[in-house]
Amino acid sequence: MLDRLKAALRALRTDQRRVVLAAAAVLGSLLLPWYTKSVVVASDPQARENAQLAILTPSLIEASIMLVGVAVLALMLARGGEAKFFLPIPDRIVVMIAGAWTFLLVFYRFVAQPEGKNNPKIVTDYQLSWGIFFGLTAAALLFASGYFLHEEPGVDPDPLPEPPPPAA
Repeated sequence: MLDRLKAALRALRTDQRRVVLAAAAVLGSLLLPWYTKSVVVASDPQARENAQLAILTPSLIEASIMLVGVAVLALMLARGGEAKFFLPIPDRIVVMIAGAWTFLLVFYRFVAQPEGKNNPKIVTDYQLSWGIFFGLTAAALLFASGYFLHEEPGVDPDPLPEPPPPAA
């Protein structure tokens, strides 16, 4: 299976490889710290801070970002593996939509951070960290790599039959 994956990657054109790298960067950004979690305990006023990876702050947003990244990777690897399937819209548009959607999801996370917990004894708060900026950049790169993706003429699996010759 690893040999087939390597062969599919080698068979990709340069512009398709850029899409694979951008999708991998989107997935990789989920392994970076998007937030800094600070916890203050009433008995100890010193705040304890630790980095929170995006993937360890699970929500529908992070799951959607992961799903989009995996789907784009699967599409490109299927094309590299010479899979013959027809999509009603070109790969270029699919990747651009995926990049724009990912950018909107990461930007939403940028604006709407996870909620902290406040009770009389423990106060938890989240602040942005550097990894979310990498996520925004990776999503923008995914959109741009889709924009510069060259299209090969697709094969329609169900072409219309040619009309019969006119009767004489």
